[in-house]
Amino acid sequence: MSRRTTNEARTRAVLSLVLGERREQEARYGQANEVILDGTGPETRWLLPFTYHSAAQIQEDLRRDYEEYEEENWAPTWVHLVREEVAEAFQEDNHQRLAEELVQVAALCVSWVERLDIDLPTPCEQCGEQDGPHVVNGRHLCAKCVG
Repeated sequence: MSRRTTNEARTRAVLSLVLGERREQEARYGQANEVILDGTGPETRWLLPFTYHSAAQIQEDLRRDYEEYEEENWAPTWVHLVREEVAEAFQEDNHQRLAEELVQVAALCVSWVERLDIDLPTPCEQCGEQDGPHVVNGRHLCAKCVG
């Protein structure tokens, strides 16, 4: 697998895919998401039925595994990074800190997708849509923004 260098255009392409997925989620679930509880906090047992450990204990274990793997292999895997960040988010009971942790998880996942050896669509540089961009004066624009 090749390692792609990240650049802003690739980041925009991934974020455009994320935006498309969010639109689909809203269309499918809409108001149902408004009543779902966070379910987070240091004592949350989010890996039931696999373990009865609390979120804080799970995060410590995942962090230790991450560090041991990194020491032996010089770098962690994306799985190590993402699961440890998710574990940090799951132990938060403060909404501001939870939001900060979830943004870190999202950014990490975007970074991972950027580095996958896949072709990504080129979104419109003006509106972000992926309506078959045209190159106009060196900028990628969709039909709506060209016209």
